Amino acid sequence: MRIKVVKDKRLESVFQLHLKKISEENGYVIYECSGDLWISPGSLMMSREEFLKFYRRIKVEDGVKRLINGQIHISPIRRRVLTVRLSDGEYALLKRALEKPISEHARNIVINEIREYFAYKRMLRQRFSPY
Repeated sequence: MRIKVVKDKRLESVFQLHLKKISEENGYVIYECSGDLWISPGSLMMSREEFLKFYRRIKVEDGVKRLINGQIHISPIRRRVLTVRLSDGEYALLKRALEKPISEHARNIVINEIREYFAYKRMLRQRFSPY
C-alpha cells in the first residue's frame, strides 16, 4: 500500500520510524506501508483542525483511510483468506481469551510473527556479514 502525504517535518520524524519512503514529488512524499497504520493528532503535534485538514489531503493507493475516534486509520485492502482449523476446545479457549474478534487477533499474530522472522533474518545478515 502506498500513502501520499504533504511534505512536513513533523510527519517525516514520525513516519520514518514505521514507513519506507519511496519518493518525493511536488511537495508530497510517498511512503510504502505493509500493515495497518494509526495516526493521532498528538503524535504529529497538530491541532484538531490541522489534523482534519491533513486527513483530507492523504491519498492511499491499494488501501483505505478512515477517521475513527479522532484518529486516522489506514489499512491495506485485504484480498487473501487464511483458514485455520481448531478443535472446539481450542476455539472456546481462544474466544474466552480475546476482546477483539478472533479473525482480527489471528491476523495480528500472523503479521507479527512474519515481521519478527524478517527482523531476525536481517539481524543475522548484519551480524555475520563479511563486510
